[in-house]
Amino acid sequence: MEKHIRLLSLTVGTTLILLALAGFLIVVGIFNETLNWDIFGPRVEAVLWGVFSSSIALACVGVAMTIVMGTQEIVKAFRSIQHERSRVPAEERAEAPNAVYARYVLFAVLFLAGTIALLSLINHGVQIHRSKVFKRIVSEQMMQFQPKLAQLLGEITEPPRENVPRELYDLVRTLDGLSFIRKTTLYLPDPEDRSALWNYSVRMEYTYNDGFRRFFAARDYEHAIVDGFRGNAESLDKLNEETGFTWYSIVKKPSGDIVGVLCITGNSRENFREYVLGS
Repeated sequence: MEKHIRLLSLTVGTTLILLALAGFLIVVGIFNETLNWDIFGPRVEAVLWGVFSSSIALACVGVAMTIVMGTQEIVKAFRSIQHERSRVPAEERAEAPNAVYARYVLFAVLFLAGTIALLSLINHGVQIHRSKVFKRIVSEQMMQFQPKLAQLLGEITEPPRENVPRELYDLVRTLDGLSFIRKTTLYLPDPEDRSALWNYSVRMEYTYNDGFRRFFAARDYEHAIVDGFRGNAESLDKLNEETGFTWYSIVKKPSGDIVGVLCITGNSRENFREYVLGS
């Protein structure tokens, strides 16, 4: 009998640990999806999913073993507890368990809060690193595309509302096709109004009706682009220094004249850990 009770206690304790581990992973997963953390790479996420699935499976086995082995022992233990409780004053029976449960709940909440705060701090550092890697990769790529893009834009006297040059479409589409880039938008100055801009982003297929769209600068980054065309690129440099997955690349002629600005939005889900800078 004593061996059965020990085995039952071990099974119950192990099951509780497995359930607690699974619950902890569920909470971390919820915050990971809600806050878009970048702490865990694809391989780490696969390992965590394996640990979570294994914990749930083993916990289910533990519950089944507990039911099979412990029915009689649980009933006896319950009767023993009832007998002992009958000898304790009513006030102690009401207050002591509540105080113990309250402490357990408080410790659990503090542990989870501390864990989430720690992971958020780690994620902030990871975001900064991944943002720097993205911007360095984009800047290196633009060194290759810069001469061709400057040549194409130098041939445009007025931004076309339709029938965009096919080479320009192919170049922007190539940038969009890179795995670490989500979207590329090309901005050109308005030849008649310095407060207006033209922008162009490609679609999946080239069509004659696609072209540049004219609008007036209203957002902060649009005003920064306007300032860049006026020869003041400090605002764009500040935007590029911020943490995030957006890079503003100034396109210049060999003479130094600014002919366009590329706004490159990065793919925040890309695994930048696998990139080798400068290769």
